[in-house]
Amino acid sequence: MAARASWSSPANKRCPGCRYFFDGQRTLSKVVDKDGNQVNDPLVGLKVLDFPLSVGKEWHQTTNFFNEQTNRSLPMTHSFRVLAQEEVKTKAGTPGAEADGRP
Repeated sequence: MAARASWSSPANKRCPGCRYFFDGQRTLSKVVDKDGNQVNDPLVGLKVLDFPLSVGKEWHQTTNFFNEQTNRSLPMTHSFRVLAQEEVKTKAGTPGAEADGRP
């Protein structure tokens, strides 16, 4: 069973009080409102990270973007690329970290 994590974003204007659930790859798997009802969020399923990360790795994903003003759904392709590996310092030590970017 994959690990799941959730967090709330009080600053989200689209869905105040919503909770966001992620799978083990940090892909958004679902969004629920403050009453526990599932919300149709355009970012559900978007793979922002593709582990394992390595410098030069690229991935692309096409999702549908729904424009509420025009009532149309349009395909949107997202492109990601790992640009560099960086060293970060934390109170817990200095682990390796990957920096990602969009081409």
